[in-house]
Amino acid sequence: MQSASATNMLLLLAFLFATSLFLIHGTEVVANSVKVLLHDASTLHVWIRPSNKSEVAKMYLCPSTEAGTEKSGQLIAECKQYSSDIWHDFIEINDKPAGAYTLTWTETTHASLVYVYEPKTVLEEGIRILFIGEDAKLPNFEGSYHFRAPFGWNSDPSGFNRSKDGLYHLFYQHFPHSVQWYTMHWGHAVSKDLIHWIHLPIFMIPPNLLHLDCENGHFTGSSINLPNGEFGVFWSQRISDFPRGTLNEEYPWREVQQYVTTKGLIRPDWSTQKTIIERFPTDDPPLGKSFHDPVVFLGPGGYYYMTVGGERKDGSAGVVLLYKNKNKRADQLNRDWEYQGVLYEDNRDELRLCECPMLIAMGDPLDANTEWVLTLKDESE
Repeated sequence: MQSASATNMLLLLAFLFATSLFLIHGTEVVANSVKVLLHDASTLHVWIRPSNKSEVAKMYLCPSTEAGTEKSGQLIAECKQYSSDIWHDFIEINDKPAGAYTLTWTETTHASLVYVYEPKTVLEEGIRILFIGEDAKLPNFEGSYHFRAPFGWNSDPSGFNRSKDGLYHLFYQHFPHSVQWYTMHWGHAVSKDLIHWIHLPIFMIPPNLLHLDCENGHFTGSSINLPNGEFGVFWSQRISDFPRGTLNEEYPWREVQQYVTTKGLIRPDWSTQKTIIERFPTDDPPLGKSFHDPVVFLGPGGYYYMTVGGERKDGSAGVVLLYKNKNKRADQLNRDWEYQGVLYEDNRDELRLCECPMLIAMGDPLDANTEWVLTLKDESE
């Protein structure tokens, strides 16, 4: 039988444990926390949103003493705009000294994802995941050898490539905050054997255009090797360039083809970003608003080509469009794309949209006599 003092001690410990996630910053109640160990040059990625339209989301970083108690925390993230239940604002923190910290957020804050990484070693060590919200957690598929993201939704492989050091790079369509399709990001992982994967920081994060009734997103694309060891990345982006409140009812958004180079093979160098194809190429045949999934490849004569998926405006067929670049240098593909025409059109089985078109050479791609195989995803009614 326990003594009264022992019972009281257990009750006290239970109380402290139950309340340990409710720290106080001024008059704000902090509803959750995770421990963070930062090294030199660590980069912290977090995603938060307000719990509802009338609240403000706040996150604090608190240095820990050797005894493990918390000093006063520094406000590192604040979000006032509530866009939807599953959209979260992204914050990057990379200016904190090495040390042990506690990351806390208020009860008016919904956190979706927290991870940290070291840029110099991330290709070997990957990200360290600190927190995943309930909506983004995945079931445990024991024994599965298929690739899957560590959280959220993943689909189309995009920009699959191999760098000069022999690593395979898999970019993929990704929504990190829920296990469903939504505003597409680009996930990123690397492997030496295509079986064991190291998860890297999310590669591309789209801006929030939900207030313009535009889902936006960085959609499926491709990548090529550049002479300097980096990648040139191509993708489709859905944008809205109409003033707020004046959306065109027929085309509330448009899709454009984008280009950017990598920086250290782990993030985009946004100073190199450029829209390379801004509009539909032709009115013959009239095309619908779906105009996406650029796949760039080296072809006959040493020229670079691009296939893009599309549709007829009347919904009667899907089409694959072909472009050719005037240059023969991989580092000059951010300009000079010329439309060559409709490469393929199909209306079988009520096919109305061709997506993810890819030409695969059955021999030397530079040889004009080589045969090619066209693969695509058909979007049917």
